[in-house]
Amino acid sequence: MKKIINRILFLCGIIALVIVSCDKDQEYDPYSIIGKWDWIGTIGDPGPTYPSEDFKRMDEFTKDSLHRIYENSELTFERRFRTFDNCKIGYEDSNYKNPYDYEIIKDTLIISIPEIAFTFYYKRIK
Repeated sequence: MKKIINRILFLCGIIALVIVSCDKDQEYDPYSIIGKWDWIGTIGDPGPTYPSEDFKRMDEFTKDSLHRIYENSELTFERRFRTFDNCKIGYEDSNYKNPYDYEIIKDTLIISIPEIAFTFYYKRIK
């Protein structure tokens, strides 16, 4: 009898795990680049640049692998991207060569482009 109860409890646990893992309303993955990001600044030559009243930027990385950039709410850039296990992001039009480094710390996305010595900073939009 005890074996039957243990099996039933084990089965209930597996079913509960499947239901929870398939929940469509889960919160976002804090380590995923997927989502919308407000640009908060860039460090590079000639110096730091920040959003102003006249210029705002929002980047969006979609689940279907599109990177879109909106400047002052207008779409100005769109291309296919791919992320790599070593925190790099590459683009289809360059055959994913010379990928950029990226890092997510809490709700901050940092994208570094070593070739031009620029680092972009973003805050996740929730």
